[in-house]
Amino acid sequence: SPPRINLSLSSFIPKPHTPFQWTAMDRADTLRDKQAFLKDKLRRYRSVEVKDHPVDKSALEAVFSRGDRPVGRLLLEAWKRGARFDGWRDRFLGRAWDEAREAVGFDDGPYLGALDVNAELPWDHIDTGVAKSFLRAEFERALVEERTPSCLDRRCSDCLGCRLSASLDRSRREPGSGRSEPFSRLGRPTDRARRYRLYYSKTGRARFLSQIDLLNVLQRVFRRAGLPVLLSEGFHPKMTVSFLPALPLGMRAERDCLELKSRSFFSAPVVLAALNAAAPDGIGFSAFEAVEDAAPSLFRAVEALVYALDLTGEEARASLVAACTAQGIADGSSAAGLEALVRRYLENKGSDFPVGLEVRENPLTLVLTVRQASEKTPRPQDIVREILPIENPVYDMSRREAVFKTLV
Repeated sequence: SPPRINLSLSSFIPKPHTPFQWTAMDRADTLRDKQAFLKDKLRRYRSVEVKDHPVDKSALEAVFSRGDRPVGRLLLEAWKRGARFDGWRDRFLGRAWDEAREAVGFDDGPYLGALDVNAELPWDHIDTGVAKSFLRAEFERALVEERTPSCLDRRCSDCLGCRLSASLDRSRREPGSGRSEPFSRLGRPTDRARRYRLYYSKTGRARFLSQIDLLNVLQRVFRRAGLPVLLSEGFHPKMTVSFLPALPLGMRAERDCLELKSRSFFSAPVVLAALNAAAPDGIGFSAFEAVEDAAPSLFRAVEALVYALDLTGEEARASLVAACTAQGIADGSSAAGLEALVRRYLENKGSDFPVGLEVRENPLTLVLTVRQASEKTPRPQDIVREILPIENPVYDMSRREAVFKTLV
């Protein structure tokens, strides 16, 4: 049988800092005609599955790609009208964007049409290392179908946008007899990879970092501090870092943990001082320790995760009073009222419920110990919502720590 082929059709979108940043994007009807033509020609090949990209989304991407300040007003207005997660086909709300365009008087035309090569562009103030004159020359060569030699076939002195390795730099000098100092970094190199656990907090504005953004921030901190993290193999090497289950956006982390690998020995105080000096506000590092090679992975080593709900805030305390009143519990603003709510909740869940609940005073706090199991564990914010009528409890919650299994 013939091999299955997945063919994706994407519309050309002019992007900044490229030779085609001045090029117009095709009209929507033209792009649809092109997609229909290709699908019609490929329809007879049953082993070919054709996937296209919605033209309306491509046009919107072009607007944001070459946009300026007015695009921000369009984005805010579309968000007010319900636009969320528009990168997903099933969540794209074309109606919300159309209404937003009309509300702010936004015209896509100037953003989708051809741009004057001599005009000042909104992104000209950003220095990418590639001269605008070089991009313009490349654009003019493309218009007359003139080939540009590869950087490997000529002396790379035009754009200077990349740094070739020494083996490809034809203008390099022979190394002298002088001895240069090695790159300054933390630790003392060893002959094998070793595992380390790093404990950190995420508070303040940093709690609004998503898991992906947090990973990017921490990797930058490691590089700035000179922490030599082992990279993965393959065409796209990445730092070998593993995390606890991702936190909901807005929840604080008091003592979260990650695991990394490195071919170095470290002094924990030196590492922590360097990391904290390189970290942004809201990210702090408290402990750094080696892990035995035979120890289970970070995910398998965790027995439970401990969360806490702060009930000292006005909204949280009001929700406690409301829940106690609804269930006929007296003294709803105290720890006793919260304990009564918790007892009733646990009675309905049964003995196999994988979450322990504990009420603590001064300050009034609900502590949730969520045992990690192979099956899906309940989310702590959902448990809080079942006990108290708080709309977004994550903003009053924190993950305090991870409880690790005892090695026998």
